[in-house]
Amino acid sequence: MSARVTTGRKSTPMMKRSSNCMLAFCAPTFILTGCATGLPDTATNAVQVADARQSDNAGDISNSEYVGRYNGNSFETAMGMELTADGKFQWGLSVGALDMRAEGTWNERDGTVLFTSDPVPVPPRLYWLGLENNAAGDTSAPMVKVMFAETGKPFGYADVMLTCGDGSQALEQIPEEGWSPEAGACRNAVSITVQQSMYDLRSDRFDLAEMGWQPGRTIRIAFEPNDIGVMDLTGMTGHLYEGILTVDGPLGREKFRKIRVVPPEE
Repeated sequence: MSARVTTGRKSTPMMKRSSNCMLAFCAPTFILTGCATGLPDTATNAVQVADARQSDNAGDISNSEYVGRYNGNSFETAMGMELTADGKFQWGLSVGALDMRAEGTWNERDGTVLFTSDPVPVPPRLYWLGLENNAAGDTSAPMVKVMFAETGKPFGYADVMLTCGDGSQALEQIPEEGWSPEAGACRNAVSITVQQSMYDLRSDRFDLAEMGWQPGRTIRIAFEPNDIGVMDLTGMTGHLYEGILTVDGPLGREKFRKIRVVPPEE
């Protein structure tokens, strides 16, 4: 899973931002707050760092120039990163309704910093759950609905791409109660693909004849969040020059300004 994290353009999310970050782990608050103020307060960190294995050469990097906090903010984007002396890192991004985060270990080799996500995030999934028979003549039953895999509760943040026999396609949001095309809009439904566009998540293409679907039956799609909102930054590398950390990898090329940490007053 690779989320859309392009930071140079305005975000136009299809879903409302949730105060409890229902779709994703919130971006690390202390990183984004620190980027906004320029004066991170380690005494009030809002995120408890998960235990991660230390880098084999953590002792060698404890005095590395890479150790510190970094501000990657740009227009309408809050992004930050922290590299600690014990060989761990955290990264967070918030833009529009999108929150992303990553954590793991870092290493320095020949002046280059290398990142490894730990634990490796498990991608989310959208998959075929089955067909639901409806009462004969029930025209109110939806063609497709999406639900959380674990609880069976409705999931209302997905879109469906419906392909019809005449080659036409329709892309529509699936509300919690489910979705059906307008009467007569698709006389011969051929296939569907379900997606969550913000996180660039797509199901397989389901051939409706092969899956046994017929009009009057409801397609049930399961959404399994797993580690949605968590990026795998393994393989990302970076170089620090005159206080600017330039990284290349899953984020593309991004620049972070090293933040001067002000010691807390005693």
